[in-house]
Amino acid sequence: MTVETGILDSSLSLEARVLNLIKVLSVNKDEKLISDMEEFLRQRRITAYEAKMKPMTDEEYLNRVGRGVEDMRNGRVTSDEDYLKEIAEEENK
Repeated sequence: MTVETGILDSSLSLEARVLNLIKVLSVNKDEKLISDMEEFLRQRRITAYEAKMKPMTDEEYLNRVGRGVEDMRNGRVTSDEDYLKEIAEEENK
């Protein structure tokens, strides 16, 4: 069995399938394929994150805004730069 046919063999264990994918990707020179796979994985993370979210009621929203204003008044803030770093770190997990 070659790596290429093994990739399509769903009867293999998950571990064997993952290893076959790694082998194929490690020798792949198709930049578009790699970019497409990265985008696919990014979208999967976004979808999983959004699935955990739930809408706020008006009362919850107003309470959260009030807490935010209070945090600002008391100096409990995060700079834009630090926030963007936190987001980038989360995306790299």
